[in-house]
Amino acid sequence: MKLVTFETSGVGQAAGALIDGGKRVADLRTLHRLLGGNDSMHSAVASVQGVIEGGDTAMEYVRHLIDRAATAGMEDGVHELDRVRLLAPIPRPVRLRCFSVYEKHMRQSLEALVRVRLGRFGVALNRRLHFAKIPQDFFDAPAYYKGNPISVIGHDQDVPWPSFPESKLDYELELGFVIGRPGQDIGEDRALEHVFGYTVYNDFSARGRMIAEMRGGIPTGPLKGKDFEGGNSMGPWIVTADEIPDPASLRMEVRVNGETKGVGSTADMHHSIASMIAVASEGERLCEGEFFGTGAVGDGTGIERWEFLSPGDAVELEIEHIGVLRNRVGSRSEKGAALG
Repeated sequence: MKLVTFETSGVGQAAGALIDGGKRVADLRTLHRLLGGNDSMHSAVASVQGVIEGGDTAMEYVRHLIDRAATAGMEDGVHELDRVRLLAPIPRPVRLRCFSVYEKHMRQSLEALVRVRLGRFGVALNRRLHFAKIPQDFFDAPAYYKGNPISVIGHDQDVPWPSFPESKLDYELELGFVIGRPGQDIGEDRALEHVFGYTVYNDFSARGRMIAEMRGGIPTGPLKGKDFEGGNSMGPWIVTADEIPDPASLRMEVRVNGETKGVGSTADMHHSIASMIAVASEGERLCEGEFFGTGAVGDGTGIERWEFLSPGDAVELEIEHIGVLRNRVGSRSEKGAALG
């Protein structure tokens, strides 16, 4: 099942499920009301977060509503997909964790930085002497930082250019997933049982600010380079885990203004989704609706080619069996136009 959060005139923000081959959206709250649903299930269909928190019972109820509406031939509470505005599936995640698990992305990003600083000779020298290399910690265990869960946008929404000085706005092609079952100290052998579903994630990055922060030796992870308004885009929907039996073999592609910039696969993860869940849950309870970004796939960012975004650019991220997430880059402010 594909679950969405959407807006339309006369309805406001609502939770929905795609029906009719993804051409239409069933408004769960409206169907619940029209079909005389049980009051105890009202909160479960009021939002996608409510469906997640409701667990298997809520999912069965959602299927029940859709089946009854189809049997009755109901049109009320059903909208054409192209007539609604999609928001992030979870507009305000309970928590947001951002991992980095693709060795190719790390290696190519470092090589790009060396090339800009020292030229082709520097890249060749680094391949022999390894003076700029991926830290061993990357290989030992999946590392993450906690992102900003209130700075989230969805499909076809503009990503604002950062208001601080920045010249190197970048995209990141990532698989995202949502926790459906809470737990603490979760073993890898049972970790995937805690995944509710998967989505596409664009972890927009202010590389100019981020490079300066890294050069300053800040040990706390990314700061403003990853923390600005609208910098986390996810969607266009959540595909429930039962529809993606193998999340470690999904083709991924990024396009800018219609031109393919990179192709990758989740098969290239150095650390598995199960290991991310296990590490994140060590000594800490994971919550329903918690969002995980799995990190940029190799060739899934502009920094690897030292190509960055401009105002008006349209970025499309596509992941097999999930869909396409599209955003357009907003205009620079006078302050944001300064070099980053």
